[in-house]
Amino acid sequence: MQFLKDNEILNNTLLFFAVLRVYLEVIGKTPSSFPLSKKIAHYHGPDKIEKFHRSGLYLAIGFILLFLPVLFFN
Repeated sequence: MQFLKDNEILNNTLLFFAVLRVYLEVIGKTPSSFPLSKKIAHYHGPDKIEKFHRSGLYLAIGFILLFLPVLFFN
């Protein structure tokens, strides 16, 4: 049963990061302004980094919708 406990910790951690990602979007903080994103945008272009962060937002919202009920039913 140790595997189930480890899986629960992983799911809760990933859920925390997904909520944090959505929170950053809600407060208006653009991930493109982060130092690492600026450096990557310098090499690949700002439009590509915006698309990357937008798809990350969609994945975070999907993860929240799929796994938040699991947190409540456990």
